[in-house]
Amino acid sequence: MATIEISDDWLQSTGLSPEEAKDYLLNYPVMAEICLYYMTSTVIRTPPNSIIGHARVMLNGIEGPITERQSEDLRLIIHSAEFLFEHLSNFINMVSSVFKRHTLYLNSIDVKEIVTSTVRSATQNCKYGIEYHIPDSSLIIQSDQILFERLLAGMLQITKQVRPTCEGAIAVSIEQTGSDIKISILVAHDPKYPFEFSSHDPFVFMAHSLAKELKGDFRIIQQEDSWQIVTSLPVQYE
Repeated sequence: MATIEISDDWLQSTGLSPEEAKDYLLNYPVMAEICLYYMTSTVIRTPPNSIIGHARVMLNGIEGPITERQSEDLRLIIHSAEFLFEHLSNFINMVSSVFKRHTLYLNSIDVKEIVTSTVRSATQNCKYGIEYHIPDSSLIIQSDQILFERLLAGMLQITKQVRPTCEGAIAVSIEQTGSDIKISILVAHDPKYPFEFSSHDPFVFMAHSLAKELKGDFRIIQQEDSWQIVTSLPVQYE
């Protein structure tokens, strides 16, 4: 079993000082403008759409007859381009939500309610089988609900990377350990889709930065046949 720990050295690899890295995703308008400009530009969105459109023209025989083998290849191209476009769109939406200017607002929030509603909303159109290991009683912490919900969204995006087929099962658990609340998403690993996280994965960086802003921690644990995405947040924000 291997554990991926995101250190301050990793944050500094972005080129920012430790102080700047703390607010990188929330209060760094120049970086936000640059990132959003490139991520939302047609330079990113147009190529997958062009590939999909041209491949469909060829598949429909508009430019001439094709063989069955060529039809299979074109369907694969379309599927791959649609997969790429979907993940680009998800990434753009994630970047947009994280970079929204935000003033920290602390309130008492129910972790159990927010986690269950967020997971159900994010997976309602997927083929995931969801297992919940959550206490019956509410789990209240003092935190910023908007940032907490963005953190959960980032964890779910990481989950989707592990399971690119949107099939299988995941287990969501919440437990209180001392003065912290631990939230874990365990994802069964499909051996047909070998997967490793890059040390500079943007969703990992976002989730880690948001957890740090909320005085918590974030980590990813690789097990023999699964990945565990974990965050721990203090019950009382200090």
